[in-house]
Amino acid sequence: MKAFISSLFSAAGQQKEENGEEKNAEKNKIYGTWQVGAALAKAPKRMRAAFQQLQLSQELHNYLAKAAVLNLDTDGLNQDESGFQRHVDHPEVPEHVYWEGYFHLLDHSRPEPSLHPRFGFMADKPAGPVELRAFAEAFRAKNKATFEAAVAGNNAGSKFLKSLVDRNWHFADCAIQYHSGKGIEGNDIAWHHDAENSALHLALAVRGKRTLHAKLAQTANSEQEALELFPQQAGDVYVSTPFCFEHGVQYSDTTRTEHGEGTIIACQIRFLFTAALYAQGQKATNSSCCDMMESIADALEQHPLVLPTLQEVQEVERKWEKQGAQ
Repeated sequence: MKAFISSLFSAAGQQKEENGEEKNAEKNKIYGTWQVGAALAKAPKRMRAAFQQLQLSQELHNYLAKAAVLNLDTDGLNQDESGFQRHVDHPEVPEHVYWEGYFHLLDHSRPEPSLHPRFGFMADKPAGPVELRAFAEAFRAKNKATFEAAVAGNNAGSKFLKSLVDRNWHFADCAIQYHSGKGIEGNDIAWHHDAENSALHLALAVRGKRTLHAKLAQTANSEQEALELFPQQAGDVYVSTPFCFEHGVQYSDTTRTEHGEGTIIACQIRFLFTAALYAQGQKATNSSCCDMMESIADALEQHPLVLPTLQEVQEVERKWEKQGAQ
């Protein structure tokens, strides 16, 4: 299992002088640009961002990739009960085919009333496959101290996110994406910022190759951002803060067979919100977004995350089975 932060995103404080002072701490920080509304016109243009790149062990990737919901053919995606919907995010590329399904990754198999992350209405979100739910549970447990530190700030935004971490609703909302057909590259890439539920976000590449494009700066006062590319292939994982930096995803041309081969599949895993929590979160983050993201970025840069092993994921499943929670 590989866990690293690239040189641009190296953990602040990794390089230390003998006397304990941090060397070039500011150099190790990265910044994004938040979409500031009219009411926040006086807020700083840039806020802290973070990015950690990791990789599943081959055996864990193989195990997760066998989940039925990650192996649907076109007929399966079309079923009403599949949880998937077809979307057109790139009308200028009609040959690109995009399906997305929405699931929760909590410690139970019941539907969970929560916010649809794309359209913003409340719905009974079905449970994700037990493999992914157990992975998320093991990941939350293995990095508990880091996530608690990330939301320990004394500001409204951090306190709001702490209320979600306390109930294990971080990394609990999962959008599973199927992409195939004509690729999305160059000017067709859809640049955007994620919503508040991606103040802490995990992306898992299940099948195929895609590349995250991100606009990032190395100082809070940088006039311009640099375009950073993060290629992702099967088994790659990144944990980041795409709420606070502009980004888009490049997809290559693929040919999907009737059994689903040739599809690019990825999971986007975020905070789980209800409609009420979303309204509360908007208010809290609007008043303290920079302090909130400073706390998250500090925690992620100082504490490299660790992915669970296959054995740890299966142990969660066995525990649930004994409890009748699967």
